[in-house]
Amino acid sequence: MTVIIETLSTNTTVNDIIRELDHECQRVPVSLRNACIGFGKALGKTLKHLPKTLAFEEYAPYSICSIVGECIIPCCKSDEPEQIQIQMTGIDTEMGITWVTPVDTLSQTPCVEYNEKNGKTKMTKCGSTSTYTFGGWKGTINHVVLENLKLRTTYDYKVNTQSKASSTFEFVTPPYLNEKANRPLRIAVIGDMGASNASDGTVARLTKSANDRSIDFILHDGDTSYADGVQFIWDQYYRKVQPYTTRLPVFIVPGNHEIADDFAAYKHRHFMPSQSSKSGTNMYWSANVDNVHIVGVSSESEFDTAFQSPHQLAWLEQDLKSVDRQKTPWIILMLHRPLYCSSGSPQDCKMFAGLLRSNCESMLKKYNVDIVIQAHRHDYESSWPVYDGIVTQHDFNKPSAPTYIVVGASGCREGMTSRWDTPPPQWSRKRILEFGYATIDVYNSTYLEWKYIGDSTGNVLDQINISK
Repeated sequence: MTVIIETLSTNTTVNDIIRELDHECQRVPVSLRNACIGFGKALGKTLKHLPKTLAFEEYAPYSICSIVGECIIPCCKSDEPEQIQIQMTGIDTEMGITWVTPVDTLSQTPCVEYNEKNGKTKMTKCGSTSTYTFGGWKGTINHVVLENLKLRTTYDYKVNTQSKASSTFEFVTPPYLNEKANRPLRIAVIGDMGASNASDGTVARLTKSANDRSIDFILHDGDTSYADGVQFIWDQYYRKVQPYTTRLPVFIVPGNHEIADDFAAYKHRHFMPSQSSKSGTNMYWSANVDNVHIVGVSSESEFDTAFQSPHQLAWLEQDLKSVDRQKTPWIILMLHRPLYCSSGSPQDCKMFAGLLRSNCESMLKKYNVDIVIQAHRHDYESSWPVYDGIVTQHDFNKPSAPTYIVVGASGCREGMTSRWDTPPPQWSRKRILEFGYATIDVYNSTYLEWKYIGDSTGNVLDQINISK
């Protein structure tokens, strides 16, 4: 791809790019040639439809001005800390805390004041600042990691930059699972959400769950803010979700709506457990929480096509191989684009899904991954245990292959999927067109419950009980 980029000039056309990519595809190994050619076709289609895409997304002039970096986009409404979120680092006795302040605080030292709930001893930990300038964004990202925390303990905290302190919030450290009290580990799953009014229902239900502690943390499988390079939408999104991101850690992977400037905003605004999982990047990572090994991988290229680098795939195999199933008997993997879907898109559900399956499906079965969480298609769809397109069983009692579930309807401004494939493929178990989110209740080493919940009613629309 670097070779192709070096040939670009002001007068380069879409056909010139496709022609050069076709030429380069003839130089790759035969086993990868079809995938390379498919990538070229998809890229050409994306570029040719770019003007229509801009019109469909209804970008205002100010938004386009942000995308091309010709406008200054201030991050914040005031000097007060905002967009506060907490993240797990992969170490149970740590908690990362991130927030945003105006760009003139970049040289200031960010600190967090914290204490055990109802405790008298106040502690302070300071951290570092960073920023990025893509899209004209002007702001400071503050990040502090609290260390040596007590397990299963509630902490109060507030963030502080340049003598401006936030309100007081609280979080709880793991472990969360308590088998003796029949209290499961409780996980929420969202995908394709965004900052528009369409996500109001999901945000409200997650906020309530955060307040009553009925959820322990959140998995977000990509397409976070739907900023598409418009930087103020990132700020709008993290202001909107702050009522629950101050209390619930969020694990996240990149989606195609984060691709702008090589995922600049995604990489700078999120701090995933890359160090503890030895991935070295926010793009893919893993972490153990109680008895679950959680893996987040990227399915994205910066050209809005499915892609997984050889380096990522090598890391993934080493990560899965090293899982101690005595300590973490469950493995949940999430990525944005689906390996299995049937929602009327030959590009997503056949070409790109086929590419991703050829990359890693055999690996996921080999290492007995339990659930693969997907998004990208704006719907909900769950599978039977399946491998290579063949259903291995029509129940979830000691499944011999992963269950693949699309959760891509948590409030996307683009609306729901317009159609399904008919007839449905044999592996497709349940298909739903309703905004919502999922929950996973892990009761012990042999039993968990998956539920999909409609955000308008709170009703359970699908349930899967998996036993080992």
